[in-house]
Amino acid sequence: MLLIAGGAFLQPHVAGVDANANVDIDAIKTVLEDRRRTAAEKESAAIQLIDAVDNSRINLLKETLWQTDLRLKTRCAIALKLIDLEVPEGLEFLLTQYDLYRLERRMTHRWTLDPVRDALQTLNQQSLLDALEPRLKVERDFRMQNNIRTLMEQIRLNQSPMDKLQEVATDNNWPKNTYRRYQAIEEIGRRGNRDQIAFLKELKPWITESDPRSRDVEGQNRVTLPEQVNQAISTIEARERRKRGNVVTNSKPARPVEVRVFRGHRAPVRHLAVSPDGKYLISVAYADTRDSKRGINEWIVWDVATAKNLYQGRDPETRPHWNYAMLAAEFLADNHSIVSVGKDALIWNCKTGETMKTLGGEKRPFSIVGLSLSPNRKSLLGWWPGAAGQVAVWDLASGNQRMLNVPDARVGIFLTDDRLLLSGGNNGNRLRTYDFKTEAFGEFFNGESSTFSGLRLSPDGQMLAATQNVHLWDVSKAGLHRLTAPQVDRGIEGAYAARFTPDNRYIAVGRVEGDVSIVDRKNGKTRLNFIAQRDAIYDIAFLPDGAHLLTAGGGGSPPYADEPNSDYAIRSWQLPDLNPGSKD
Repeated sequence: MLLIAGGAFLQPHVAGVDANANVDIDAIKTVLEDRRRTAAEKESAAIQLIDAVDNSRINLLKETLWQTDLRLKTRCAIALKLIDLEVPEGLEFLLTQYDLYRLERRMTHRWTLDPVRDALQTLNQQSLLDALEPRLKVERDFRMQNNIRTLMEQIRLNQSPMDKLQEVATDNNWPKNTYRRYQAIEEIGRRGNRDQIAFLKELKPWITESDPRSRDVEGQNRVTLPEQVNQAISTIEARERRKRGNVVTNSKPARPVEVRVFRGHRAPVRHLAVSPDGKYLISVAYADTRDSKRGINEWIVWDVATAKNLYQGRDPETRPHWNYAMLAAEFLADNHSIVSVGKDALIWNCKTGETMKTLGGEKRPFSIVGLSLSPNRKSLLGWWPGAAGQVAVWDLASGNQRMLNVPDARVGIFLTDDRLLLSGGNNGNRLRTYDFKTEAFGEFFNGESSTFSGLRLSPDGQMLAATQNVHLWDVSKAGLHRLTAPQVDRGIEGAYAARFTPDNRYIAVGRVEGDVSIVDRKNGKTRLNFIAQRDAIYDIAFLPDGAHLLTAGGGGSPPYADEPNSDYAIRSWQLPDLNPGSKD
């Protein structure tokens, strides 16, 4: 049995074994105490322990709570389990961490302790309110005073009877009831039974008196509200299945196997690309150090089969991040040539680093931050930072550049050899197409109000994934069709990395918490969850066989370079058969 901390604070693994399956506690303890075990193995063992342990093994749970090589999110889930078992140390741990959370927020711009706040807001104990009241009185930072107040409001709402929660969830006045409504829906999911599922399905969309056509309201009604409702329903259904004893005890869940680890970076790995034959990998890493005094930008070409470093390059200058030498790269069709963008757009040899061609055209004061290759790998799309509409297309054979006047364009991708998709808008959440043959732009298609930081196209060219939270779109020559929340699982949420499997059947997403979900493209259901990195994941990539997945990241969120405890390694995972017994 494998559990994953996903959209809800803790969700059971959905494939193979349910939450009540028999678990060998002693075997879990052995994994947790074995220094030779990987971080991912220890995370999986700890999360299994949370569901399996009872009052007879509380001491093991307490010991695991202080195992500092586990993610904070996992340790907070352990604390919640202790609270559920009426062990006072669980709440003491969360309150102590919450004091550190507020100190971090006052002193830095980091959010490493956010899992503590997320855990606390799921509780309803009066003792927690009693402990927060004196903290509010002595808190001197206005932002943190508000943080405590809103947390206390959430806890009081959690204490409400079901009819009061339903009253709040029914109030669809935007923006007056924005946060309370979503909080009530979430609590209904935590406490409700099958009777509440019908209620949730009948909730009305948001309305606003000021502007009924508000883009914010449109995005909430099309995306955020349905996703909140479906998450609550999924939580209720999972709990009902466990109550019915719908378990499998005679088989072990299929789990990914860590094949090898690629070590050598000192900065967060932000970009991965695999050669068409699957033999080579290039990784690009960059970030500023925590004190912002210097930046690290480096790239490595690896032998995939051995994890051997074949070539390593590094920006000799400690320049600001907007002027890094290399920010993204892709292999060309010959498997040995790489096209990369950054300060310049170059084609170079993957084994020697020798520059074969410098692509021509306009130079800009900032580095090119992203690229997309056409399906035939003959054309390159590149863009500069910000929303200034600075987009260029190069013919790789001649090196000639063609600038496109695309107001507010941020990110782009080739849909076909002759057709682009570009994101833009004030929030970076609007998509539109560009046709090279007609030199015409298509109409805008709106997403929700979060910036799309990347675009990924399925190998068959029929589905698009737009990250920051992953949004799925059907792609056709006639336009785009956004797949709404009822069609997709929460497994795709909160992800900065997304890739489709080579056979087009699944999409894998990697999250800032270090976990990966693999989601069925047809029905949107999560087929596999696992913890892949001890730190944030910023990119993932499949090998051509579709059975091996590479994960990379590190540096936390926001990411920093040269952090002593960060996990900048790239990992190769052999995935289990997601369709055992399937003939298709």
